[in-house]
Amino acid sequence: MKIFYFQLSVFTYIKQLIIQDILVIILKCALYTSVLTIIEVLLERYTDLIEYHTWTWRHTFISTFFLMMFIRILIKLINRHER
Repeated sequence: MKIFYFQLSVFTYIKQLIIQDILVIILKCALYTSVLTIIEVLLERYTDLIEYHTWTWRHTFISTFFLMMFIRILIKLINRHER
């Protein structure tokens, strides 16, 4: 009985760590993407370096966020494959 409880608690702990790790990765990507998007919006608004026609800051945020997540996943897969 004690061994079974220990195994369940270890698996629950590992599962919580994985979920926390995923949330941390998502928050880091969102923070970095937010900074890049804010810089781009400021450059577009106050300079003539960037001019949007149909593109908005939402497009920038979403595309950059998914690119960051894709790169993180790809690097994790490459590192896992090398081990």
